[in-house]
Amino acid sequence: MGTTWNAVIPQGKEKAAKLKGIIQESLNQVDRAMSTWNPESELSRFNTGPDLIATWISPNTMTVIGEALSVAGISGGAFDPTILPLVELWGFGSTPQREIPNSMAIAAALENVGWQKVTAEGTWLQRESTSVQLDLSGIAKGWGTDQAGEALSAAGWNSWLVEVGGEIRCQGMGPNETPWRIGLDRPLIGGLPGEQFQAILELKNSSIATSGDYRNWRNVEGQRLSHTLDPRTGQPVNHNLASATIIAATCVKADAFATAVCVLGAEAGLELVESLEGVEAFLVVREGEEFQEISSSGFPATIRP
Repeated sequence: MGTTWNAVIPQGKEKAAKLKGIIQESLNQVDRAMSTWNPESELSRFNTGPDLIATWISPNTMTVIGEALSVAGISGGAFDPTILPLVELWGFGSTPQREIPNSMAIAAALENVGWQKVTAEGTWLQRESTSVQLDLSGIAKGWGTDQAGEALSAAGWNSWLVEVGGEIRCQGMGPNETPWRIGLDRPLIGGLPGEQFQAILELKNSSIATSGDYRNWRNVEGQRLSHTLDPRTGQPVNHNLASATIIAATCVKADAFATAVCVLGAEAGLELVESLEGVEAFLVVREGEEFQEISSSGFPATIRP
């Protein structure tokens, strides 16, 4: 998936090599199925192939596509798995873009974007045309995090924390039988993970994902372009929401809604979260050189770093 992973398993030091293998294989399976960078992945073969209807997509990939389409509908298209044409156009995909695309190019790409252009039912996947292509980057890391954690549970481990590219799922208690402590990065432009925390959470049996404008961006023609694209307009997001952290029961859900909220912005994003059961948000809004924190009504109390 083009990222790193870490895991903490209390009492697991003596079996570290075996546990590493369990986690790595579960993530490899996700990569083989859903990577847009691997031309042999299921998703890549569907995107570049001639099929309008595919019956060979694996159950796990179908599950993730179904979840992505569900979040797309709930968010009014702020999250959209058909965004790949825009990702490629703006240079955040396999082909780097050295100039800002013009309005005609954006309009042409938008013709092939829209979650309603895809149907996933049972064992078959259908799209309106071969120009409609899927990108699960906004949800696959969350799914991989879930899969790695569940693989550890299946191997008999009751307490663990798995982190994949910043997305986290934890089960049971942390070291010394205390809740897991998770630091939320301060959204400093170009800041390194863990360099400075905005807040700290204590969690157990939960998942958390963060999206923001501060780490993955490009400077094109003197403009700082966020990698988060609005599927409804075809443009990079341009508002003052610096980061959105979502807590949910599963990381696949937290990952997708974190992206959706980053597209919507603070006000509409918070309104969406408050309408959802079992989903909470911690938003950091940029105000000049300062940051303002906004939490949903059920978000747990944070600890000052």
